[in-house]
Amino acid sequence: MLIADPDAVFIKALSSHLQGLPGVTVEGVKSLAEVEPRIASKTTDLIFLSTELKEALATVEEIKRGRPEIEVVLTAVTSRMEHAVKAMKAGASDYVQKPLRPEQVAVALERARRMRRLSDENRSLRAQLQERYATRTLIGSTPEAQRMQDQIARAAQSQTAVLFIGEPGTGKELAARTVHLESARGARPFLTIDCRGTRPELLEQEIVSTLERAQGGTVLLKEVAELPLPQQAPVARAMIERVVRPPGSVADVVVDARVMASTTLNLLELVGRGTFRQDLFERLSAQTIALPPLRERIDDIPLLADGFLKRRMSSGKRAPRNVSAEALATLLSHDWPGNVRELEQAIDRASELGESDVLERRHLPPSVIQASEARRKTGAAEVTTRSLREMESEVIEKLLSEHRGDTEVVSKLLKIDRSTLYRKIKRYQIPLDDLKE
Repeated sequence: MLIADPDAVFIKALSSHLQGLPGVTVEGVKSLAEVEPRIASKTTDLIFLSTELKEALATVEEIKRGRPEIEVVLTAVTSRMEHAVKAMKAGASDYVQKPLRPEQVAVALERARRMRRLSDENRSLRAQLQERYATRTLIGSTPEAQRMQDQIARAAQSQTAVLFIGEPGTGKELAARTVHLESARGARPFLTIDCRGTRPELLEQEIVSTLERAQGGTVLLKEVAELPLPQQAPVARAMIERVVRPPGSVADVVVDARVMASTTLNLLELVGRGTFRQDLFERLSAQTIALPPLRERIDDIPLLADGFLKRRMSSGKRAPRNVSAEALATLLSHDWPGNVRELEQAIDRASELGESDVLERRHLPPSVIQASEARRKTGAAEVTTRSLREMESEVIEKLLSEHRGDTEVVSKLLKIDRSTLYRKIKRYQIPLDDLKE
């Protein structure tokens, strides 16, 4: 722990308070010139930096560029909101007025300890990124996979919000984690909020708390389309004004967290219905990354399957070394409604059941084998016994069900305009409202 302050009395008082704490070593310096070598030594986790030192804000920015995991608390003789905002934008984790209260010091210390743990964990995650996260969903040689990889790489180089869209199982959270770990915020916290199923009054408290805890890091709003309209307000305010107000408090708290979101639904359509805030949508969709369903990049299945097997071997789990031609043909002929997640589960199951170094077709899940056989058996005989009207009705209803009634997505998949799709929905009496639930 480092105290950088021109006031020797302050250094002595704070040092004496901290010296007796377990696991804490304290050093005091009176100038910014003495700060740099301490940072370079990589032994500092927390700095109390005085605003009385010239270029204090610039020093915060420099520290955060080189060592983003370090907690920097700016201390000031007088506290003003505009100065606090500038401090947070520079990367400070807190801005407090002298004299420091014991609880303020305790909070800073606990935050520094937590950041040390997170930093160690993230270093390990970075080392495993290619093996674990990229292998699961982000590798591929198809144009769709390459486009996704390029978008993720660009998102990692910026600090704006990112919206991940795609069907369940396409790997939206894993893509978000990859962007975070490869960004300048990669050593800071990556926290998630599931917007589904939590009571609204608890959800708002969770949002505010998580944004506070993610200082300098990233917050992912999972299934953001499920976020109730009243609870969208604190998220919008945090993104626009960079502050939140804890429930029951009369004071704002400055936050510095990059917000990402994921959804399987069409947010623009929800904006049109008035159930999603326009300003929040505009902020979240600053960058939008669409993760393609696996059926649109079937040629990536051999690469993904091989990656899953290698990941199992590297983690000490049983794994065949190869996939039989019959098993691979079955994998390639399935349409994978559960996407990459379903494929990974199928490979895991077959690996556990197999006895040899070759993954056999008979060890794949029965649902995958049956679906593959059904697709191969579908032919002219079936077409002649069923009307085109019945087939078209079933296809439309199936697509609407898969996409939760999103008519924009389904019309694009069918290559028809939405007015035509609505006419067919009405003609076939498809229960659109039920499919949206």
